Amino acid sequence: MNDVSADIIYSLVKSYAIKGALLPIQTIENLAESKDMEDLVSRLRGTIYSENVSKVQKPYEADRLELAFRQHLAFVHYSLMKELPAPELLFAYYTKYIAWNLKTILKGKALGKEYEELSRYIDLYAEELIGRRDLVVRALASKDLIEATDILRESELEFEAESALNIFNEKGEIQIFDIYVDKALYEFILASLKKISKADAKKCRSIIAIDVDSYNILTVFRSKLWGLTQSQTRELIIKPTFDVKEDIIDLMIDSESIVDATVYLEETAYRSIIPITASEKEFITRLEDAFERLRRKKALSPFIWDIFSLSTILGIIKLKEIEVRNLSAIAFGVEQGAEPQNILRKLIL
Repeated sequence: MNDVSADIIYSLVKSYAIKGALLPIQTIENLAESKDMEDLVSRLRGTIYSENVSKVQKPYEADRLELAFRQHLAFVHYSLMKELPAPELLFAYYTKYIAWNLKTILKGKALGKEYEELSRYIDLYAEELIGRRDLVVRALASKDLIEATDILRESELEFEAESALNIFNEKGEIQIFDIYVDKALYEFILASLKKISKADAKKCRSIIAIDVDSYNILTVFRSKLWGLTQSQTRELIIKPTFDVKEDIIDLMIDSESIVDATVYLEETAYRSIIPITASEKEFITRLEDAFERLRRKKALSPFIWDIFSLSTILGIIKLKEIEVRNLSAIAFGVEQGAEPQNILRKLIL
């Protein structure tokens, strides 16, 4: 720990404290066994999410609880980031919370939803912490999808509005906005790597690699599912790649089908997580879940190998993201009256 700056020690120590407070499997199982939403909120009051869920008003709804969980996550991320002398990488990752709102707004505008309907799915807490409410508020208040995409051009996320709109108009696939926002987000994250030390960048590599590689691979498969052209797909790919060589990505793009593209994926570091299923949609969903499980494994590794580095802080943020994802899945499962075992099967544990 002798080579660790005193400025980063607070965030490192706090990272270990947060890891120690992650919800144990027994608590997760207990939450999944909630009889109804009131019972779930009652059980959540016995966890570190108590303050956030206590602000949610009755009748309790899963989407409102999800926003409460995200508030907790944003605060944890912000509290770790604000103490660092050079927080560029963590700030780039913090932009993900703004991206969540922007995705919701873009998809809502594409579906013709009005301000009042959209605003219930938007929470500005993360933006308020860093004094960035203006961008999301203006996008939310925009009169239509075109105006909303114009506003996004003013952010650090270099959103390719024209390309996104063209594909949406051609294919009608609303999820294309998720992909374009994620592309802008991850390119912003990669740009931030140039602003941190080579040692930190090297230690954070495995965590960042799974983000970029999973984005590229899943984008190729979704592009085939939606019938995008090879040139349209190539515009969506992020470079440089990490553990999937660019020529492999090119071969996957050029292949005739998802099944054919999977053959090339077997030649990569991700061969062991390829699911076996007949349905193309199910294949993509299962592969996405497999990447989440691998992401959790990568996020845990700094606590074993790097111990005191920036990767430790990034790792705990990733672990908290997965915890919030699990809690949101539990809330939606309980709301729908799903059996506990069915809820647990959807979680990343």
